Amino acid sequence: MIEIPYIHIKISIEFDQPVRFYFMEAVIRGAMGYWLKKLVCINKGNSCENCYLKRNCAFYETFVTDFNGSLTFKNINSIPHPYLLTIHKESECKASIEIIFFNKLFIFINYFIFTFIKMGAVGIGKNIFHFKVHSVIDLISQKEILDQDNQFITKCDQGLFQLKSDFIDGIDHLKVFFYTPLRLKKKGKLTFEISFTQLVKSSLIRLSLLSQIYGQYQADQKDIQLLILNANSVQTTYTDLKFKKRQRYSKTQESKMDLGGVYGLVEYSGSIQPYLSLFNGAGLFGIGKNTTFGCGRYQYTVS
Repeated sequence: MIEIPYIHIKISIEFDQPVRFYFMEAVIRGAMGYWLKKLVCINKGNSCENCYLKRNCAFYETFVTDFNGSLTFKNINSIPHPYLLTIHKESECKASIEIIFFNKLFIFINYFIFTFIKMGAVGIGKNIFHFKVHSVIDLISQKEILDQDNQFITKCDQGLFQLKSDFIDGIDHLKVFFYTPLRLKKKGKLTFEISFTQLVKSSLIRLSLLSQIYGQYQADQKDIQLLILNANSVQTTYTDLKFKKRQRYSKTQESKMDLGGVYGLVEYSGSIQPYLSLFNGAGLFGIGKNTTFGCGRYQYTVS
């Protein structure tokens, strides 16, 4: 059993002038972290680690990840953050910010929405671009949850991903479109070829980690290893991937970070029926590195 509860919202914004951010996710995420801490921290100037209130703090629970339990997959260098953020630019002035939250952040949703309203009013980026939040849609219920006239935010519905073993007969061809840069590493280096086995293993790791930390996990390791083993029989029949270079400057690490990855289409042929539920979850939550910056999200079609 793999179960992952989540909240999924879309914040629609409009800038006061055309914007051409080189890497909008980095700008938005950086501003979000800065203003979230500024708005919620009552222990300013001190370390988060030494704060008595850290377990009830929206900033700490969002950006400081720790986990004391044991994980199924070994050699995991870091645990996933409890959110992921994807930007969809709709025009030179309009964009939508898609955010998925996992359960430890459910009680802080209103803080994030207020943070984005504040960000827009104050402005973001070096050249100070202001924006207005037009709407916040709960993508689970498809309802507007922000009433700015009355300064009221409706509680979001929760979604629940469950890994199922549904089989669909007659399916032997899979098209996977990576619509945000995918960062998979093999032997410490980014890989530009995505075999079906890599896709399955990365998807299993991602969902297993999320469910163990933020949901429910009771899976037979023999079944997981069998899924990975059987994936070797599925062949790659077509690849059209391009590399997108992206960098951001990390104030925490005081250095530039490379966040580039591959995007585009890969097609596979073979016994893919047992993996469709896996791809439903992994495509939504992203795979590989830097998913908090929107990396590694994909959609698929079958025939």
